[in-house]
Amino acid sequence: MNWTNRTQWVLIITEGMFFIAFSAIGRYFHGLILDVSSILYTAFPFILCWFIFASLFRLYSYPYQNSAFQTIWRTGFSVLSAITLGTWLRAVLSDHPFDWLFYQVTLAFFFIVFLIWRLLFHFIYNRKQIKSD
Repeated sequence: MNWTNRTQWVLIITEGMFFIAFSAIGRYFHGLILDVSSILYTAFPFILCWFIFASLFRLYSYPYQNSAFQTIWRTGFSVLSAITLGTWLRAVLSDHPFDWLFYQVTLAFFFIVFLIWRLLFHFIYNRKQIKSD
């Protein structure tokens, strides 16, 4: 299995969906409107920041896939950076103060989700890579 545009798109689409699902679930549990535009508006700052930092930390390029440690390190710093900036950007766009509890919950959630997802992807991808060589 070669690192292809398809592989990158699987990561990009799946990770974007994580933010959309988180936004929808959060809006549901807080009794907020659940229309597509509201969900996307809530998810937008996080999606934007995630793709900026994921690109900066090279999460969509092949070389990092060789090491589980690099997967953890790069994913962890991307999550920390993206959620911190995303929470701040969300506060600015929604004209609300920065909510520390929301930040902590969001950060913890995405640390867990993205580390599990990226490690799972890493091991599956490398296993297929070894079999195809």
